Amino acid sequence: MLEVDNRLGAGRRPVTLELADAALLTLACDIIDAIDIPPARVELPSGTTLETQNTGEIQIGGEEWVFIAGQPGLYPSAMAPRGATGPNLDLLHKYILRKTRKLACRRLGLPKPVFVCDTDARHLLHFDPLSEAGAVVLQLWSHVTGAPLFCAALPWQIETFADEIVKDMRTVWRRRKDIACQVAEVRALAEARVEGHDAEVQAIIVDFSIQSSDDAELDMYVHYSGIDVALRRGIILDYIPARMREQRRRTGFPYGEPGWADDLVELRGLGAHGRITEVAAAILACEHVDRDAILSALSVNYECRLAVATAKSPIYLTFFWHTGEIRAEVSMNQAIDWHRDRLELFGVRFPETALAALPARPISEIADLPFGGELIIAKAEALDWGVRLYVEERELLINLESGKVWEDPSRPPD
Repeated sequence: MLEVDNRLGAGRRPVTLELADAALLTLACDIIDAIDIPPARVELPSGTTLETQNTGEIQIGGEEWVFIAGQPGLYPSAMAPRGATGPNLDLLHKYILRKTRKLACRRLGLPKPVFVCDTDARHLLHFDPLSEAGAVVLQLWSHVTGAPLFCAALPWQIETFADEIVKDMRTVWRRRKDIACQVAEVRALAEARVEGHDAEVQAIIVDFSIQSSDDAELDMYVHYSGIDVALRRGIILDYIPARMREQRRRTGFPYGEPGWADDLVELRGLGAHGRITEVAAAILACEHVDRDAILSALSVNYECRLAVATAKSPIYLTFFWHTGEIRAEVSMNQAIDWHRDRLELFGVRFPETALAALPARPISEIADLPFGGELIIAKAEALDWGVRLYVEERELLINLESGKVWEDPSRPPD
């Protein structure tokens, strides 16, 4: 915390990390109180404010930091693990084993982390299919510990989460025969939806976070194995509510298919692995990132996160797959927020006449950014805290192995 304070406070007043022992001890106690009993504020020696709003949420000068279980110190929230892994998963398993030791629902076993990338990114916990309940999979969301991230949850939050999980385990076991009948109906509908496509039913899932455990008829998720958002074999997500079963409705294939399979054939014919937005391509081309490492990660994963160091605060970059294309997001505390074609610059002001003259100009003429400078501004608007720029975001083709990016000859220019 003192290192962040020293970095952010430089220039506001003379700063030093060499505090007297008594002052350091007092500051440490104030910080512990702020973390243990939010909301609270503490002024650090260089003038930066430390704030806590909820348990595990720590802001230092607006930057978001978190704990990571089993590791010392604090870590940028943007770079911390998202899934349910590490010591907190081990602790969760320990609590579940202890709380189900004398319960029949222990037959469900222990949950494992699952990451699903579809229209959004879902970090989940799944139990193995329970044969007594029609091979249903009990699902939980890993972010509901009350902490900002699973890895940042404190032991008491993990135990509270374990209590909720055991409730769901007991419900599944108590209703196993009823659930088995409903799973059979869902499976029949799901298999009908993929008939004639290169996909197969992988799992039928029940999730009590979206409904009451006492509901007679349950909504369920379905996971298929097929062509996913990264245009490779993976999970396709579907949702079959109870009313669909009641009406015996047969609808088309889940979102994305079979269009993605057709798109994949077309892309391979062009020598491409997928598409990439012009913004993401511009960031990849800059000297501040390792293009080959990022593309290597995206060839097997759904996202890649990294930080670019600057004198004041790091710039955090996220590259991710979405509906067959690679996109990028950029954030810098109280300075930059770049999402898709929208770039917000904090603290930047333009007179109305200058704002109206921004469209058709490259970003590099108005903002000193380490990447994307030659992208063309399509529209500009004033904000209370700065300016929002919309850039022209064309789709390009990309080969992940060579890193080549080029225009799609099959699509007419805008």
